[in-house]
Amino acid sequence: MSITFKVKLTMKTYLNKNNPKYLIQKVTESSLEKKDGKIAMLPQEVSVMAQKYVYSKSLKNMTLLSEAVDEEYKAYVIQIVNDLKREFKINRPSEKILLHNLAISHIKIIQLTSKLNKYLDSSGYFIGNEKYCSILSKELDKSYKHYDSMMKLLLGLKAKPINVKINTFQQLNVGDSNKLKT
Repeated sequence: MSITFKVKLTMKTYLNKNNPKYLIQKVTESSLEKKDGKIAMLPQEVSVMAQKYVYSKSLKNMTLLSEAVDEEYKAYVIQIVNDLKREFKINRPSEKILLHNLAISHIKIIQLTSKLNKYLDSSGYFIGNEKYCSILSKELDKSYKHYDSMMKLLLGLKAKPINVKINTFQQLNVGDSNKLKT
């Protein structure tokens, strides 16, 4: 087996284990119990229950995150989140949600930039294209601002607190009490 084949096989296994449809299917298959030769629950009921369970664990298994991006970006977005978790030592759920939003914004910037570049390369500039390009440009700008604010917030949360110690030597000047009684 070549190294490339092993990497592809490992990546495929990794994606399958994190794929929500795969998880729901496995839970559904394992949950169907036969009692007296009859299935205890309908497959749809089990599937809905399994989906609810998988979504309830979404911060751990990144189910909703992987559904928020296109298929070709799923492995990349999971890798980004895992790398940033290690870099920033993220443990709290609020930080994980912030990290998920950051990763989705990053992927959206990549997608919009790619769309804009492909569109401009393939069609050039013609009258009528400015509206589509304007929409893509505005969406790209919004995505970048969202990404930037998420990153600044994450950096601010993880920054070490600044300790400030202020020593003051105040001098209280009290004038002559006779002068104050005028």
